[in-house]
Amino acid sequence: MKPLERIVVETDNNGSQITRLPNSEEMVDKINEIIRVVNELEMFKSNQSHQNFVKQMTSGW
Repeated sequence: MKPLERIVVETDNNGSQITRLPNSEEMVDKINEIIRVVNELEMFKSNQSHQNFVKQMTSGW
């Protein structure tokens, strides 16, 4: 996941750039991406906890 950055709008002949900040739609997209990643991490953590619990319960068999 990349951080939000200024967006290059135009670069002139001497290398100077005109940039803008991310707009509302781009910010909402980034927030949604963060939510998806957090949800995936929570699911992974939950699955790991479940697998560890099952291993502990079945280790004496």
